[in-house]
Amino acid sequence: SLCLKVGVLKAREVSHEAGVPLIPVHHMEAHSLVARCLEEAAAAAHQGDDQGASASPSPLAFPFLALLVSGGHNLLVLVEGLGSYKILGTTLDDAVGEAFDKVARLLKLDLSRGGGPAVEALALEGDAHRYAFPVPLKNSRDKAKNCD
Repeated sequence: SLCLKVGVLKAREVSHEAGVPLIPVHHMEAHSLVARCLEEAAAAAHQGDDQGASASPSPLAFPFLALLVSGGHNLLVLVEGLGSYKILGTTLDDAVGEAFDKVARLLKLDLSRGGGPAVEALALEGDAHRYAFPVPLKNSRDKAKNCD
């Protein structure tokens, strides 16, 4: 939430200096709607194709399911329409970003860029073959489910 506060303060400053309005956007709503924007862009790009043989992809229609995995939030949301959301599930404990922050603090890493980048930088210094971790579903007959 500190990064979000810093970003909002900077946005206010830039807005004021430029003499333009600051338009508030709920960042989790933006995450959920970006898939719709990408689908609309793909449909627009496809209309420019001269092929015509295949059907044009249609924009992502409401309702749709969104999995939002952000620094401080993990949500499974039914997106019913603009401004209309139903949370179907969320994590009971920390979100991914918060877990990385906690690990970085425990390891006394530099948190200036956040816990995730700090843990990643440390991991890159390690030996990827030191420990033999089990591979989930390694012996699965369904290769689509193999996590290797």
